[in-house]
Amino acid sequence: ETFEVLQKVSESALAEGDILLSLTTHQDLGWIDEIENCVIMRDT
Repeated sequence: ETFEVLQKVSESALAEGDILLSLTTHQDLGWIDEIENCVIMRDT
């Protein structure tokens, strides 16, 4: 399913854009509420 979505995007007007991924867990966001705060807490 993910491949199909990426394939469609690559054929659209968005093909020249960037795809940015943010890796986190539901626990990070559940406890801290913001990705930036999760990164700080996880990396310290």
